[in-house]
Amino acid sequence: MRMKHLCVAIGLLISPLMINAAEQQPLELSFQNNDQLRVTLSSSDLNKILIEGDRIISVDGIKGSYSAKDTSDGGVLISPSPLPKGGSKSQYIETEFGRAVSLKFSTTTVPGRTYKLQAKSPVKVLN
Repeated sequence: MRMKHLCVAIGLLISPLMINAAEQQPLELSFQNNDQLRVTLSSSDLNKILIEGDRIISVDGIKGSYSAKDTSDGGVLISPSPLPKGGSKSQYIETEFGRAVSLKFSTTTVPGRTYKLQAKSPVKVLN
């Protein structure tokens, strides 16, 4: 009987944490074309990068410093290699509509998160 009460008590303590993690909203950042944004990425979990209204077509950076995989919604899942404390690396992202942004990232062992990037100005279409 005591074990049952203990399990219920632990469940009640943990459930708000699980709800908060599931409801975590994307962190929204604005950028001008060719800006550099500073972000902190999880070194122990996947991180998602989206550019609102566009599709990421390439992610470039120092070989071996990260892995990236396309997602069905035009974003990318990024898993960086751990960096020494205080260290940072950059990734250069390009989109289908000609936008470009550099992410200067540091890493830490936190849950992964989603970054939703929003362009401050429209892309100029070349005729």
